[in-house]
Amino acid sequence: EGAAGKKARQQNNSSEEGNDASGSSYGAGEAKAADAKEEAAAAALLLKAQAEQEIAAQKAELKALSKKRLQGDAERKALQERLASQAKAHAKELQELNQAHKRQLEGIRHQHTKTQTALNDRREAEQKKVVCELEQKLIELTEENNALAEEKAAQAAKLTAEIEAR
Repeated sequence: EGAAGKKARQQNNSSEEGNDASGSSYGAGEAKAADAKEEAAAAALLLKAQAEQEIAAQKAELKALSKKRLQGDAERKALQERLASQAKAHAKELQELNQAHKRQLEGIRHQHTKTQTALNDRREAEQKKVVCELEQKLIELTEENNALAEEKAAQAAKLTAEIEAR
């Protein structure tokens, strides 16, 4: 009812008290009881309205919190999906890098094998060349040695013949 209702009741009560003195049908106790009943009803209505307002405010706060939680869940899910996508992309990139490194390593091994084979072939050719040169030198030295031996033998035969001739 509010303040205006209370004031009206008080004025009504004052006039009733005046009426009581003049012989009105209401007694002072009954008027006070009616006023107390009305005040209790007004207080109950006020408490009910306050409780309803508080419940409405709590419902609104709960709804806002629920909305924030749902929004947070959606953001977390989006972040998880983005991180999973990035992890997948990184894994694919690493796999591609590993494959590229394997190909490079295979290429390096192949080139090393070719180079090693070429070096071995060159070394073998040089060794054969040296062996051939040494064999040729040995043949030449053997021929020189034989020629010297024949010359010495001829000189020895000549000396022997000269000695015998004397």
